[in-house]
Amino acid sequence: MAVVGAGVTGAMCAALLVDAGMDVMLLERGRVADGSTSANTALLLFEPDQPLHRLEAMLGERDADTVYQLTHQALDDIASLATRLDANDDRTSPPFTSTCFEWRPSLILASSADDVATLQREHRARQRHHYPTQLLGREEIEARYAFSAPAALRAQHAAQMDPVRFTRLLVADAASRGLRVHECTGVLSVQNGMEGTDGTHGTDGATLDTDMGHRVRARWVIMATGYETERYTSRKLARDNSTFAILTRPLDAMEGWPDRALIWETARPYIYLRTTSDNRVLIGGMDEETVDARERDAMLPGKARRLLERLRAMFPTMDASMDRSWAGTFLTTRDSLPYIGQLPGLSHVWFALAYGGNGTTFGMMAARLLRDQLLGTPREEMGIFRFDRPTGGD
Repeated sequence: MAVVGAGVTGAMCAALLVDAGMDVMLLERGRVADGSTSANTALLLFEPDQPLHRLEAMLGERDADTVYQLTHQALDDIASLATRLDANDDRTSPPFTSTCFEWRPSLILASSADDVATLQREHRARQRHHYPTQLLGREEIEARYAFSAPAALRAQHAAQMDPVRFTRLLVADAASRGLRVHECTGVLSVQNGMEGTDGTHGTDGATLDTDMGHRVRARWVIMATGYETERYTSRKLARDNSTFAILTRPLDAMEGWPDRALIWETARPYIYLRTTSDNRVLIGGMDEETVDARERDAMLPGKARRLLERLRAMFPTMDASMDRSWAGTFLTTRDSLPYIGQLPGLSHVWFALAYGGNGTTFGMMAARLLRDQLLGTPREEMGIFRFDRPTGGD
């Protein structure tokens, strides 16, 4: 088994397969967690960007509920992995207290009065499917927090994490149990069938050619290559986006934010906020449909300034100052869901493409589904995330 891509999705795929007793090789063009994972702001929400009531209209009630069940389970799976990693990491003991993963409530704010009805409809949909959610009005929000909004949905099942640390610890842990890791090894091509020593291809497995001049033969391949996947296929898979984020210097207190809930909003593009274990605030958003590095980086100073202004407006008594800023690239599909499945002509190659604003949760979901699939337990739910679904492509 070969997994291509050592970001957080590839790491989770490889780790689950190793746990299941499979012989796994992990190939990464750069270094573990140095790609888009290093720009991941790591707000882990069980809900995708598409609200449940809208997914019901798009997919039908049954499949929409299935998506939410899978993402809900994915958060629990990530928590289980993080607990194991923290238990084996000296940095979780005094004098160090940081952890890979922390549970937090989440808060979706109505960006305007016009969005209140949308949150009310979403609240009813979640109640119908037994996902505990509180609908807060303006007075309740103002009583709890330093900011105001016409309405908000508050849920308990959310989390935040250190994605780089989590990914690197996860790969190291899997390597100690047999995972073979090859960094600085780019995959140039993927072909169906395993090439023999005589140059002919059989019908089973797949062959990978690397930029180091080596050839890898594998029974199965998982491509967890994110936004680089289009180099292996002629298809346009998703829309290009850039997001911007800033991190504050450590604060003495989080006045007006008692529960440190993960915060996002109904506007598109939306602003998102969370805290860190060392009392900083991360705020991001103001997305743009571009991946041109020069264009994106030219926007960063202005975006960073506006993000800091938004933070100070929400928390006027918080003495927040910017420590650093960055921009990252991500892809989104039209229905906000990932691609998990196969493309024609590559019968032994599976794709785990966690596109969207909640990619880490999608990555865990893909890892679990593909593990079961490759162990001989087909998951019919994967049909929801197939490449040829009616609303999936551009």
